[in-house]
Amino acid sequence: MAADPEGPWFIYALGGGLGHLNRALALARQAGKLGVSSLVLTNSPYVELVYKSVLWQDELSKSVELILVPQHATHRNLAGIVAAQLERTKVSRVIVDTFPRGIAGELAELLPALCKKEQLVLVARDITPRYVKEYQLIDFIKHHYALVVNPGDHSSSSLATVSVPTEPWLIRDSEEMRLLQVPYSDSRILISYSGMPDESLKFEQLMSVLMQRFPREEFSCLCPGDFSPAADLEVKLPRRYTGAWPGMDYVAKAKVVIGGGGYNLIAECRALAVSIISMPQRRLYDRQDTRARINARHVANTVQEVVSQLSSLLLETIGCRQTPVYTNGAAQATRMIASM
Repeated sequence: MAADPEGPWFIYALGGGLGHLNRALALARQAGKLGVSSLVLTNSPYVELVYKSVLWQDELSKSVELILVPQHATHRNLAGIVAAQLERTKVSRVIVDTFPRGIAGELAELLPALCKKEQLVLVARDITPRYVKEYQLIDFIKHHYALVVNPGDHSSSSLATVSVPTEPWLIRDSEEMRLLQVPYSDSRILISYSGMPDESLKFEQLMSVLMQRFPREEFSCLCPGDFSPAADLEVKLPRRYTGAWPGMDYVAKAKVVIGGGGYNLIAECRALAVSIISMPQRRLYDRQDTRARINARHVANTVQEVVSQLSSLLLETIGCRQTPVYTNGAAQATRMIASM
């Protein structure tokens, strides 16, 4: 990794799943374009997907270092890991994704002791108001953070009053997607999921039903594991993109995406003008139902609702779709952070 005169950015992206890591890498990639390297602290179980990607091997690995944390690390373990990194490396910015006090509350005392306020940035993604109220986060944020950036969740955010909005953060820019020239017809219906094990089963069962109901359609699947259709179902197996990253490249190929209500999937479909049928999933802090209601035209809670909505969407014609022009909020945020 190249050395920075002022020191690298330290990005705290704990929280499991792929959302925090994807947002952190979107920001770190833009920082790399400015000649700034990044240390990304992550406990995502999907790190290996990133390591295997062409984007990591050809570009990101030159300016980004991933610091891996065990998924079930304790408060004391997390505090020790964060403190060790901040004491070992002179960093110029400390950027905390989603949890201003840390995922286990370990940053509440740690950051004031190790960092100056003018170094601290919060990525204020929408989180449940109950959590905001319980820990008096508004006052905490005002006291500790110099900059609070909302990555495209501003209209629903419980932290809207203390944050500066940007467009959603995406791993790829608009011009880059245009140059990739991804034909949507390559994968007509994409089912995407990467949540809890029981959610994987739910989406795989949904896949089986849809492939039976729409036998002439081409399906593909973006997921972490293997798809096993129901034993009594004779269908052509879908094209699989198991372990593929970034998922945005595969969203761009679809006419219709079916998935949850997570930050990345909703933002990518919106930017690429791809229709999504969102099935929001329950999370401890994230409000997928709120995000889907605001950003997705089609929200479904049952298999039958998905079938009905998909029937309507497949009747729509889109012709030769061009990649839309969009603003990447990660680039906006990078400029804000760099100018602090």
